[in-house]
Amino acid sequence: MPVQGMMESAKIQTRKIRKSFTRMRKWRLNPLLILVTAVYLLALKTLHQLRSTLFEQPKTGVDPPLIVSSLRFDRPDTSTSTCNSILKLNRSKAGRRQRAQLHVPLSYFSLHQPPPSNVSFDPNAAIETAKAYKDIKFFHECGFDEKRDSRFTQNPSECPDPKLFTTEPRPRNHTRLDRLLHDKGARHASLVAILAAWSRFAETRKIPWLIAHGTLLGWFWGGHLLPWDADLDIQMPTYNLVQLAQFNNTLTDDRFLIEVAPSIYIRSPQASNTIDARVIDTTTGYFMDITGLTQKGGRPTPSCTSDVPPLIDDASRVVGCKSPRDYLYDHIIPLSEAMLEGIKVWRPHDPQCVLRAEFTDAGIRNTLYWVKPLQETYQFDEEKGEWMFLWFDHDGSKGGRREDTAHNFVG
Repeated sequence: MPVQGMMESAKIQTRKIRKSFTRMRKWRLNPLLILVTAVYLLALKTLHQLRSTLFEQPKTGVDPPLIVSSLRFDRPDTSTSTCNSILKLNRSKAGRRQRAQLHVPLSYFSLHQPPPSNVSFDPNAAIETAKAYKDIKFFHECGFDEKRDSRFTQNPSECPDPKLFTTEPRPRNHTRLDRLLHDKGARHASLVAILAAWSRFAETRKIPWLIAHGTLLGWFWGGHLLPWDADLDIQMPTYNLVQLAQFNNTLTDDRFLIEVAPSIYIRSPQASNTIDARVIDTTTGYFMDITGLTQKGGRPTPSCTSDVPPLIDDASRVVGCKSPRDYLYDHIIPLSEAMLEGIKVWRPHDPQCVLRAEFTDAGIRNTLYWVKPLQETYQFDEEKGEWMFLWFDHDGSKGGRREDTAHNFVG
């Protein structure tokens, strides 16, 4: 009996030991399973990031591959009149007069566009030329602020090479040459003439366009150009920019030259060629910058809350220029008719949202502006609806640090 009891006890102990070993084996496998799972998940994450890097355009900095950012002329060629027939023009009452709204299809902002209506246009040659000019500056400006075309200034001494203004150090009592070389009255008259000529030109040819940047800000503050802004800025859909190429070197009204840069067919950011086209006053050298808006993907610049649904998850609705500035299509379209200096223009659907993204809240609220490039201070007169010049200060001493109370406008 004692022997049999010892045998039974030994069997029980053996079973316990086997169970312990089984538990130990299971316990040792768990870390291995966790490690394998972790490696697998890490590999999936790495592959996802690699895929994003290869196939998504970068947000800022380096240009994306040309094959991604080049226009592709793969839609059947369509005449301008036929394409413009799908633009919808609605009129709604605003006050005592009717205000028009222009609905531009999202397809007008696509990289896939028909070639210009020129019979001799060669798409392949155009793309190769655009690539060649991508890093070569096409437009050349003169003057301290680079706001005039030296080819059309009456006196070359009025508009020196911009490099002359980069010399340091400057004497403390240095008089800014731009104050001497810019006749503000003549400049304003020239810019208004350019805007009027372009408005007529675009109206005749049914070209959708909209005021932008400082020009839009001027409209917002009373329907006038900003007294310190020395050029005009407008934007247009990619389709219309491509079609504008057929009017390259056109002289309208025997005075205003339309020039289109060959790099317009590359839509990625370009440090040397952010401007796609210009309308230049050949009597003064002042000009209007034209930039195209193209579907870019990604997310627009954070701007503001608005009555437009936040559709930023739909990357196809993000459009932008080459500067780069990105917008939500629904903040731009439909375009609304507006008046600037008594001239019919088009503005974005949600101008406050667009302006807030570029100039912050201060840009649409502050009534005192210190214009840093010119070191001039302006104040908005509510009764006149105009910006009034207050003072000039070359060394920042007059009135203290106005940056604390005035919006620091740089543009």
